[in-house]
Amino acid sequence: GDLHDMGGPFADFLANTSLAADLPYLPEMARLEWAYHRVFHAADNLTLDTNRLSEIDPAHCGALVFKLAPACGLLEASYPIHLIWAANQPDQDGSLSITQTATHLLIQRRANRIELLPLSRGEYMFLHSLQTGQPLATAVAAALAADDQFNPNDTLLRHVARATLIDFVPLPETPI
Repeated sequence: GDLHDMGGPFADFLANTSLAADLPYLPEMARLEWAYHRVFHAADNLTLDTNRLSEIDPAHCGALVFKLAPACGLLEASYPIHLIWAANQPDQDGSLSITQTATHLLIQRRANRIELLPLSRGEYMFLHSLQTGQPLATAVAAALAADDQFNPNDTLLRHVARATLIDFVPLPETPI
């Protein structure tokens, strides 16, 4: 066994026990801590070779399947867990008014530091679709269905620049 793999089920335990009934956000905090741990210990990020991307026929871009960096994680929560987490860091006093507000996060290790980046619902759906192996066209459609203000070009450029997206392959039988 590996102790690094022991935290995965803890959030479900908290969600199903009366011990955390007074802290309804606690299971989601455990999911954030677990994602933080996984991202911290993940393989180093590479960067996307944008020259390869520029060689793709624009008519076939929708059939590309992008790969998220290993040191990235996505999290959807019912509470603003990134704010709760930040308020409870050693240099903070822990004070925060907690409201039940949905949150979508990218947890990413960059320059040996973990960043918690709030995402719009559309951006979250875009990255989640890519993370699950969906082609770019499907990811854009899912994002637009979740958020009609979603901008696919800006989002793609942003996550290539952040090294959230590190590689791509075409769908099988797609000419490039």
